Formats: sequence, C-alpha cells, structure tokens
Amino acid sequence: MNRLRLMPLALVATVACGSSPMATTNTITLSVRAHVLSSRLGEIDSSLSDAGVRALFDRANEVWAQAEVRWVLESIVREPAQMEDALETSIQTATPISGSLLLSVLPQSNLFTGSWDVFFVSDLTSIAGFPGVFFPSLPGMIASEVDPAGLGDPGRILAHELGHSLTLEHAPCTQEGNLMSPGCASTDRTRLTASQIAASRGQADLGRPVGG
Repeated sequence: MNRLRLMPLALVATVACGSSPMATTNTITLSVRAHVLSSRLGEIDSSLSDAGVRALFDRANEVWAQAEVRWVLESIVREPAQMEDALETSIQTATPISGSLLLSVLPQSNLFTGSWDVFFVSDLTSIAGFPGVFFPSLPGMIASEVDPAGLGDPGRILAHELGHSLTLEHAPCTQEGNLMSPGCASTDRTRLTASQIAASRGQADLGRPVGG
C-alpha cells in the first residue's frame, strides 16, 4: 500500500454501478475503469470475474460512504500484462521490485484518461512486499485481489489506494485505527478523520485523481 512517485486492444464491457451503499445529495460520484490483468506470472494473473470486481468496488464504496465519495465502474477491461521478462527475472533472483518496473507491466492503451484506472493483479505482496500501489505519474493504481493479512478484505486495500489518489498519505497506527494506516492490527481499519474527509473531498471535487 505504498505511494510511489515516480498493448493490445482489449474487450471493454460496460457494467452497471454497484448496489450499495445508497448515494446522498452530497455524494461526489467518480467514474473508474477497472483493468483485470492476465499474465504467465501467477502473482500478476488475476482470476477476478466481473462480479468479483464489482464486489470489491461495493466494499470500497461502503468504506468511502463516510466521506460521501462514491466510485462508479465505467467499464471492465481485460488485457495482458506488458514487459513481463524483466519482472520475472527480478522475481527469480529476489531482486527488489522498483516502482518503474511495476509501472512498465501495466498496459496503457486503454487508460481512462484524466479519470481513475485500477489494475487488478493476483497478489502484489508476494513480489513487492505490499498489496497495492498508487502511481500519481500515471495516474493509476495496482490493487491485489487477495488480502495478504488474511482478513478477507481486499476491498479495503482498494479503498486505501483510492485514498492515495485523493491526496491522503499514510497515517500512523493508533488505537482508533485508520484506513490509511498500513499494516496496523487495529479493530477499525476503515476509519477516516474529519481532516482526511475534507482533503479527499476537495480532490474529488476536481473530478480527477492526484496527478491526473
């Protein structure tokens, strides 16, 4: 859940927005395109179905309801990962994975320009040490379809990365817990403070992620 600064045409299927939670009159609605990556590398190859993608966004929207921010799926794109040889070599030799290497794996011919792009992989933690990453330079993010903490909540990982796209940085571990506190064994891993809500809504009002 780090924030790093730093091609073939796929079938695009239009999908309906998630079913929960209900939007209010103050809700800021943001469109997002999901990219489900296929790969010969098991760590990258995602098995998510369209229903699975929608379920992750439903969960992320449950988390972000406290800020009255809601993401609506514009489409789901299924496409192969790119430049896999260098990544495979790094995995085999246990070489630290750089942000630029991860970025090179992402296909960029179907980006939702100026809006939100989320690339789903199987398990980023097993190769990079963290389950998700946001790239302001793209802008876009990678999210794992599994929760490496074993808590069965990969939708929270997605919600965390979406927080980075709305200017939020990592927060320290506290007894109250926080969405932006990575690796904390808190009972509340989805809480946002009033200042975090204000900052994220300010970016959401612009209708684009940080860097977009």
